[in-house]
Amino acid sequence: MPTGASLHIGLNAVDPKNYSGWDGQLTACDENLSAGMVCFDVKGTKPEEVVEHLLAQRIVASTTPYRISYARLACSIVNTPQEVETVLRAIRELA
Repeated sequence: MPTGASLHIGLNAVDPKNYSGWDGQLTACDENLSAGMVCFDVKGTKPEEVVEHLLAQRIVASTTPYRISYARLACSIVNTPQEVETVLRAIRELA
């Protein structure tokens, strides 16, 4: 499995009832549509706090520069599956 797909699948374990009318489907899981960047939120945590938590664990993340901001990650071919799992664990710590 490509590393980028692994990251997207891990972050797609969302509960749709936590999102106003959204069914929880993310097109990033389709490898043909994926660009390797993932925008997400953690319920009850500001995007800046998510990024701060990740950076404290030496995980590079940022926030989107839009009116409604989200935490943002990018995965590339240099990331190992273990690094992807480390990121997912760090995000789960906040959830």
